[in-house]
Parts: sequence; structure tokens; C-alpha cells
Amino acid sequence: MIEAHDKGERRMAQINIVMVFDAQAVLSAGSPSSSSTQPTGLAHPPSPPYFAYMITEQQYLAQPVQNAGNATPNLIINATVGDTVNWYAVTLSGDQPTYCIPYNITQFSGSTVMTTPIGLTAQPTVPVPPPQQSTSNPTWTATQQYQYFMTSNVLSPGTEGYQVWFQVVQMGTSGSLSTLGYYYWDPSVQVLG
Repeated sequence: MIEAHDKGERRMAQINIVMVFDAQAVLSAGSPSSSSTQPTGLAHPPSPPYFAYMITEQQYLAQPVQNAGNATPNLIINATVGDTVNWYAVTLSGDQPTYCIPYNITQFSGSTVMTTPIGLTAQPTVPVPPPQQSTSNPTWTATQQYQYFMTSNVLSPGTEGYQVWFQVVQMGTSGSLSTLGYYYWDPSVQVLG
């Protein structure tokens, strides 16, 4: 859920939200859909273990409430009109290279607070240490990597409920990818202003 307020003049913020998916928990939580337009809905369990968690920087966290803070399925953040919200995904996958990839974030309740989120791929340069690096003299090499995320701008005050649609993809031993299913999850992100 997005709840936004107009706080007047201030510098626009870029709020990054990392969604951490537990692929094995997702796959055991519900029957996977084979249709990207009709994903399987996943309910929020009342307590851990969760199949997905959200994390953001401390400066954007609102007062925590039960089951709605960093590293929970719901997140309450402080943001205002003009801010940009970016969603990144990380997958914990156990022994198999399995990935949860968001492909749609869609409004399902409330007023329209954000632009329709779109997927983007950036190629930032990041520091990467060499393999078997010495601990006494750490070094790194600047390396360009692909980074997929979804992004949206906060447009107006209000509350918007949304769903994150994602696919679960697994890489086989030959390097081929196969889709294991499509799911959606309706986390709450409130933008308090």
C-alpha cells in the first residue's frame, strides 16, 4: 500500500526497496500458475518464516508497527510527492540457482498515488574483489554489471494498494532457464510523507 502526502518544497528522494525472496518458501506456498497474466496469489503468513522480506534505508523508515518494518513482508516508509521508488529483487535459493523476477507492479485498491511502475536495466560500475584476495591488502576492480529493477514516481497524496507479480525461474545444469511458475504478492508500502 502506498500512502503519500504533499509536504511542500524539498529535495526529491530516491527510495530503494530491496525485496528478498526465499525461492523454496515461494514454491511450497502455493500451486504455481503457468500464466503470466493470471499469477497465483500468495497470502501473508502472520509470523515468520516469510517467503519475502522488504528492506530500505533507515532514513526512509516510518515508525515501525507490528509486521511492518525492515525485513518483514510489509514496509512503512516516509516519502513525499515527487519521490522515486525503486524495487530491486534478491533471491535466496538453496542448492539450485533459482530466481524470483518481478515483472509487474499493479494497483489493486485505493487512489492512484504512483505512476505505473516500469522495469529498467541499468549497467552500473561496481567494485569487485579478485578471487582468493589477500585479507591484508584488499583490492578491487571496477566492473560493469547488469542490474534489473522496477521504478515509479510518487505523484499525489493518498493511499494505493498494489501487487508485485513475479516469476520463478531456475537454471539447469546446462545453463538453460525454465520458468517454474508465476505468483503475485501484495506487500504494503505506506508513504506517510
